[in-house]
Amino acid sequence: MQCTSCNSMNEEGRTSCAACGHAVAVPRGGGIRFRNPRIRMAETAPEYRSDLTRHLCVAVHLDSRLAQATIEGVFGNRRRVFPATYGVDLAVVAQHAIAGRARHLLRDFLLAALCVLFVIGAALIPVAATLVLVCLWLVVLGELYASHTYVERRLTPQAFGERTPPVALSSQQVRRLEEVEEQVLGNVTVYSGYSPFAGNGDILGSWSFSIDVEKGTELGGPARPFRSEEIRQHVVRAVDDLQWAEIETEERLFVSGRNIRNDRRFLPDPGERPVVRLEPDQLRAFQESPEGSARHYTAFYVSGWHGDLVLAVFLRFVLRPRSLFVEASFSLLPPLQERFYEPDLRMSSGKGSTLSLSGGARLLVKSAVLTPGRVFLCWPRLGQAALGPLLSGVREMSERRAVENGINFDFGAPRSVREMASSGQYRTYFQQLDKDMYLKVLEGRILDAITEFLDTRGVDTHSLRERQTTILNNGVMVSGNASVRAESLAAGPGSAASSVRQYLRRAGEKAA
Repeated sequence: MQCTSCNSMNEEGRTSCAACGHAVAVPRGGGIRFRNPRIRMAETAPEYRSDLTRHLCVAVHLDSRLAQATIEGVFGNRRRVFPATYGVDLAVVAQHAIAGRARHLLRDFLLAALCVLFVIGAALIPVAATLVLVCLWLVVLGELYASHTYVERRLTPQAFGERTPPVALSSQQVRRLEEVEEQVLGNVTVYSGYSPFAGNGDILGSWSFSIDVEKGTELGGPARPFRSEEIRQHVVRAVDDLQWAEIETEERLFVSGRNIRNDRRFLPDPGERPVVRLEPDQLRAFQESPEGSARHYTAFYVSGWHGDLVLAVFLRFVLRPRSLFVEASFSLLPPLQERFYEPDLRMSSGKGSTLSLSGGARLLVKSAVLTPGRVFLCWPRLGQAALGPLLSGVREMSERRAVENGINFDFGAPRSVREMASSGQYRTYFQQLDKDMYLKVLEGRILDAITEFLDTRGVDTHSLRERQTTILNNGVMVSGNASVRAESLAAGPGSAASSVRQYLRRAGEKAA
């Protein structure tokens, strides 16, 4: 069994962690897994990691924008945390991004040189200018052919499993990739910008409610006190009862990269990257004594379709004198863009590889369409590559001055390659249905578990039970000792809240 705080493995039957003493929730056959990204990637679901990582490697070979963004996120900054890419081997993707960018830069250099020849030829020999235009198209065609051939030969499921390094790395790059591997085991997300759930896609919605925990029932007497950790553990066990092998959970702290400049808990050295892992007692302190800038969440992740679809539920409990506040937010990582699956689809459907007649004809047309854009963009890309060391030095000096002068420098993680490569659309109708199922069943089980726990503590939940289904609709409700705020998550116009609630109950019972 795995501890939710320190990720240590414990013998079956233990009720507390041998390493940190934290209570260990006993899994019920086939139930919830406590998230350890390293174990998950190496042992529990290798096909999930391999498929998703492989398709992202395809993406950085075929898309120069993604390759450049991946390299900048991993190698381009020494103070910001690395992009959060759960379930993906970012180190492998970064190596393929380096290989892909080298090919893209060679293409851009040849295009720029031909553009110069075109200008000269147009003035002196008009016929030569026409020949240069043909050469521009051939360069784009050649790069497309090389990229697709590499993908079809080196990034098939069989070849990718060999893990042959695509490029030779410098010692500095090797050290940076080792840091990436260490961040995978962190329990702190330092985010940048507005959305705190970095690496988990777009926020679908949220709901929250508060309830007076000192108001007892009329027949049961006064309510009994409890700690926020007790209700959190009760909800984790309730979700475990669903016995879904696709569900993983973890405790995680979220803090803005702009708010940690003077916080030594997260930034011992302002000149280095923030700390991304806290000790279990430090993490627990943020739950028992919540602060505004750093927030403790229990996260549930449901991974479906070999990682193509990942729904995350972030649950937060804030216990104050007389009141309990519960907040839930939902985010979704949709499938990747369809073009990154095309090499697999062509091979599996028998449509032929790049070397086939149909594959070659497809590249001829595609290269003709892409040539004008490639020619236009080659200049800024080459300029960025040529001035890269100079720009990096200027940026380093600027960032150092900002940090030394106490300016709110953003240490948060940039957007991940997994998010940038997402399509925003479902590949099949069943994926959309599965997302709805994950969301509704988890939401129903969480709400039922909260109500059940408060009942065991003698808290009056009458008004909460009556109005609980309001969470599935829009608006604000205030009644009795409970107030509920909800965004639209499930119910649509004309839907009956009671019927939706009954559906949630039935779905949860069937899943269990």
